Amino acid sequence: MLVTIDQAVILRFPEPARSVIIGNPSIADATILNTQTVVLTGRSFGTTNLIVLGADGTAIVDELVTVRSSDLQVTVFRRSTRETYSCNPTCEPTLNVGDAPSIFDLTAQQLQTRGNLALGN
Repeated sequence: MLVTIDQAVILRFPEPARSVIIGNPSIADATILNTQTVVLTGRSFGTTNLIVLGADGTAIVDELVTVRSSDLQVTVFRRSTRETYSCNPTCEPTLNVGDAPSIFDLTAQQLQTRGNLALGN
């Protein structure tokens, strides 16, 4: 199962689920909406597993989940420095795990400042 980072997919099960287990919640996160619906969100790059157990304890789902980058992202390498841009339709800086700390921190600070201004702070 492929999930794009920072995006969610809805999973529906043919029977009620009792438990939802994510092998590594830092890669993907599951939010249970009801006994037959889960929202799976990509948190960081990598592969983990998803197990969904039914009422009798048997596995309804037992799959690998791979979180990948968006097709609309461009990664720029300048020697050992990496920065990422979201390009839809123009390229703007975006936060991405693995970017150079100076680039990541500056972008995070600008996003936080922008959010505070929008809230009137």
